[in-house]
Amino acid sequence: MKVRRGTVSVLVVSLVLLAAVPLSSADEAGNLTIKAGTISSFDPMNLFKYRPWNAVNYIGFTHVGLVRYDEHLNILPCLAKDWKISDDGKSITFNLVEDAKWHDGKPVTADDVKFTFDYNKKHDLSIAYLYKNYYDHVEAKDDHTVTLYATEPIGATLLRSLVGAYIIPGHIWENVADPEKYDGKDGMVGCGPFVFQRYDPVAAEAKFVANPDFFLGEPSIDAVNYKYYRTMDSMLLALKKGEIDTTFDYYMPVPGVYAATIADASDINLGAVPDVGVLLNLEFGYKRFLEMMNESQFKRFREAVSYAVDYQEIVDMISAGYGEVPGRGYVPPTAQGFNPDIPKLEHNITRANQILDEIGFVDTNNDGVRNLPDGSELSFSVTPPIWKQDNVRATEVICNQLSDAGMNAYVDKEVMSNEDRCDQRIFKDRDYYICIYYSTPSSIQYDGGGVNCANMTGSDGTCSDPELIKLVEDVRYSKTLEERSKAVEALQEYYSEELPMIALDWARILFPYRTDRFGNWTIQDGYGNMNMNTWFSLKEA
Repeated sequence: MKVRRGTVSVLVVSLVLLAAVPLSSADEAGNLTIKAGTISSFDPMNLFKYRPWNAVNYIGFTHVGLVRYDEHLNILPCLAKDWKISDDGKSITFNLVEDAKWHDGKPVTADDVKFTFDYNKKHDLSIAYLYKNYYDHVEAKDDHTVTLYATEPIGATLLRSLVGAYIIPGHIWENVADPEKYDGKDGMVGCGPFVFQRYDPVAAEAKFVANPDFFLGEPSIDAVNYKYYRTMDSMLLALKKGEIDTTFDYYMPVPGVYAATIADASDINLGAVPDVGVLLNLEFGYKRFLEMMNESQFKRFREAVSYAVDYQEIVDMISAGYGEVPGRGYVPPTAQGFNPDIPKLEHNITRANQILDEIGFVDTNNDGVRNLPDGSELSFSVTPPIWKQDNVRATEVICNQLSDAGMNAYVDKEVMSNEDRCDQRIFKDRDYYICIYYSTPSSIQYDGGGVNCANMTGSDGTCSDPELIKLVEDVRYSKTLEERSKAVEALQEYYSEELPMIALDWARILFPYRTDRFGNWTIQDGYGNMNMNTWFSLKEA
């Protein structure tokens, strides 16, 4: 029989216990504790660091949002028990549950919801990315009714974006001027199913215990321990030895090349699921390339790059065969509105060389590197997000493949040892030539991946083509599933013709977990086994 330890008041007091208390694998008899490994370093006293706590809260952990996903990424109620999108699509009114409390016992109100979005807008934080960019205002009607207003008719798309918009307590954060540097002992207080208990900085472990007063019910497990590992190899070794039960990083599945090392291990399920996102893509930096060549040349250059890439080699080397050659329409087969008639991408180095010759990019001095018409070399860097190991490896492979067509493509060394510099280049300055990035399942569901390539409100891309922007807006502004499917189909046609970005792999992604201690894991499409549903479905094996 399970033994529950402590009450909410005891848990909150434990927030002050930051001493290096070892998080032993031998918890009290009867307690059910998930032990999860992560390769993202963490500071458990700050919600707003890039990873992993904002990622964990995306799935509902210490903090939750107005809505949540089921295992198939359908929208379910969470802090909001129901909602209504306005006829013009510019606002959503939410009716909140009435029994939600913060971990310190104070009630969750509509004022907290209003505060959350105002605070994120003010400090340019990561919660509810789309809402920040289409922000107008939030109005708290009463304690349990709140309306979110946007500047454009994005109601249906906005609702889906709110899955990751976890709500924060206004009474704690209202006096915090710099949230990303805050290290107060109350910084992890939320209203979610788990409460931060303690952190061992020596062992790089953090422990969270179940919230018995969570408004959606008590989790079926007592605690979750997260442990940081410096490398994927050390984390997977711990999984094989039974030191952890599973792995977790937001949309950072275990690369397929590791499948063989764990597939034959006893009591381990690979957790392979079809990707709802695009795990690897190639994004063109329009600004940088248009400084090098004109628009006509650049379009044909993108086509040449598409032929120079050996997609099957990417699938084999990076995903170890857990994937397939993608289509020119970018959007994966798992997505709503997928168009199966758009052709697959093709590796054809002869065609790549022919196109480059036709636009005058030829090797004039016989040094193996093509020259532009002005005599300069066709030379450019390729930037990966350095926090994703498979993307870094893919970048090296891509550079080698492009060199076969006479392009001097090289790994962007400036960002390889500096995550902040990498983040600055990709998201803020957008000053890359080529970025080997990805579209999360949410990105595909928001706007068919437009967030990755379009230079427009609510996106990180570099392409300012009015046609692309109109197509992405059509997806975002869709009011029905039928409208949205048609808009996604039209967007795929544009991707196929213009190639503003290229999918490199339609993958089956791995989220391995052990089956000897726990059963009844819930696998969420695209994101794996660590999710809100798992907290309530897990049972002792």
